[in-house]
Amino acid sequence: MACRSVPGVISDKGNLMKKPKNFIPDKSKLQEMIDYYSGVIELLPDEPNGYLNRGFNHFLLQNFNEAFEDLSKVIEMEPDNVTALCLRGFAADRIDKYQTAMEDFTKALESDPFFADAYTGIGLIKLRKGSFNEAVSYFDRAADLEPDNEKGYLYRAEAYYRQKVPEKAIPDFEKVL
Repeated sequence: MACRSVPGVISDKGNLMKKPKNFIPDKSKLQEMIDYYSGVIELLPDEPNGYLNRGFNHFLLQNFNEAFEDLSKVIEMEPDNVTALCLRGFAADRIDKYQTAMEDFTKALESDPFFADAYTGIGLIKLRKGSFNEAVSYFDRAADLEPDNEKGYLYRAEAYYRQKVPEKAIPDFEKVL
């Protein structure tokens, strides 16, 4: 599980997409966390959690290239780390490395077929490519695994909306409002 009490800190397996409702990260605290984990990495360069947490904070600050680099380091050390794979997948998606993103999400599902964030990530790529039915199926799986995760419903509602199926989009939108 992700460490919920300290913003910008995750363990080796955490829900990447679930944040408290109306969550707005405090950028100064996230930068402090990046600085802290940079120090940890200097002291323990072979410890993947330092890179994982620094990469997560970079991601929250929308420093997607830096996040991608740190998460790549984690994956070099721990190739089956599903949190790192998914988070790097989301970062890769944001820097237009769609093939890498898809590979990361797929590998995460091979390691852990119950990791909802990987289904959400693939769904987002399918949504962007206009494969709305496929996107919905991935968002369905994510929602089945984590029914309290509002992002899955929001993205699925978007897919229904773009398919011009408002009778399916509206209930999902209502779940997140």
